[in-house]
Amino acid sequence: MHSARWDWDYNLRDKKIGIIGNGATAAQIIPEVAKICKSLTVFQRSPNWVIPRGDRPISEIKRGVFRYVPWARRRYRAAMMDFRESFFDVVVAKESPLHDSTMAASREQLETQLPGEKYKKLREQLRPHYAVGCKRVIITDDYLPTFTMENVELECSPIQSITENGVVVEGGKEHEFDLLILATGFKTTQFMYPIKIYGSGEKCIDDIWASGASAYLGMTVPSIPNFAMLYGKCIVQNLTSG
Repeated sequence: MHSARWDWDYNLRDKKIGIIGNGATAAQIIPEVAKICKSLTVFQRSPNWVIPRGDRPISEIKRGVFRYVPWARRRYRAAMMDFRESFFDVVVAKESPLHDSTMAASREQLETQLPGEKYKKLREQLRPHYAVGCKRVIITDDYLPTFTMENVELECSPIQSITENGVVVEGGKEHEFDLLILATGFKTTQFMYPIKIYGSGEKCIDDIWASGASAYLGMTVPSIPNFAMLYGKCIVQNLTSG
């Protein structure tokens, strides 16, 4: 079952489940599946930097401020945006204080949520050995603690093959499953998938965007008249006329 084509009719309860992947999607799936399945094995190719999400109840006082002081609500939202914009430095500036503080926050979370000698090996397996920003940073509070559950196993050996019964890893060990979940990513560069759009001269938008998506003001595409869009996270650029 791929995470992009989830079968909600399948009953996960008391099943032996494996999941390939440990990125942003897997980090959301794993804690929930672990609560109800018989066993869960997570196949990890490389660990991710994980930082706290910080979810917590909003107090009545804070709710009152947001309700009756509109500018406070706007300032809070702007501060959230400022934080996300500051992540640019985390990714591109290794010498920046924010880069160091992000790694420190991740290491502290790892030590706090997997404490003591009991989880020493697990901490080492889940500790990244590359600069933060090389891969997408995972923002979650409940991913790491899931590995302390008795029914959850982390498998770091390379996968050799998928069999009728499960997964064989390097060394010959076979994990048997009722269900194998693939949290292996999405087709993010097939921008209008699965829609097929054709313009003048029977040009398809897939061919026009073969080397990357671009649109005038993010709305219109050359050679496709009478078509406009508000695409969202599309990579866009302004095109000069003619």
